[in-house]
Amino acid sequence: MKQSKAFVSFDLLFAALPLLLMVSYLATVIVFATETADSSLHSNELTGKLSTIADYLVKRGAVARQAQENNYLGTATYRPNVIDDYYLGQFENNKEEIQNWMDLKSLEVSWEPKEGTCVYRLVLHNNEVKKLYVCGE
Repeated sequence: MKQSKAFVSFDLLFAALPLLLMVSYLATVIVFATETADSSLHSNELTGKLSTIADYLVKRGAVARQAQENNYLGTATYRPNVIDDYYLGQFENNKEEIQNWMDLKSLEVSWEPKEGTCVYRLVLHNNEVKKLYVCGE
């Protein structure tokens, strides 16, 4: 028996159609998975940058300092988590430079949460325990 060419063409079409649908579905899933992974990576990267800035502030950047008795090359004793307004103001003066260096769209350091992603650290400010927020995008 001889099959007509039209019947073979329809048979091939119906056999290939599920394969084409599966390939297009797989491509769509891969695109969505890639976009989700990129978004998650960016979010984790931003949180990491803000955490680094917050850790710097509460360990060295904005903390109270005491000059040592044997002052050797200008060293000082840092008091982690004890925030000094003077040094916090010094950080605010250099904030734009740090923002550019860390490749952030915005950077805010305050006692209240601001816009964007925020991290906070517990600190001692004027003999009161407070949350120091570092927010940015």
